Amino acid sequence: MIKVKNQIWVGCHGRSPEGKTRGKIYVVNTDRHMVEKELMAHDDSVQTLCSAEHRYVLSGAARADGKIGIWKVE
Repeated sequence: MIKVKNQIWVGCHGRSPEGKTRGKIYVVNTDRHMVEKELMAHDDSVQTLCSAEHRYVLSGAARADGKIGIWKVE
């Protein structure tokens, strides 16, 4: 979980209808206390979130995915 501007970004994992693990990121507006976005992030659980100059959020997944995501903060 990371706070960027007026948003909290929360990484988690869920399951697809086929039973596969999927990584998701929820973007929560701290002023309105609502989920603004649900991002399908990775093919495995989201393990790490970090901010780059409050303009981007970088996400890293567990080893089954092995990818880094770069998301623009709006």
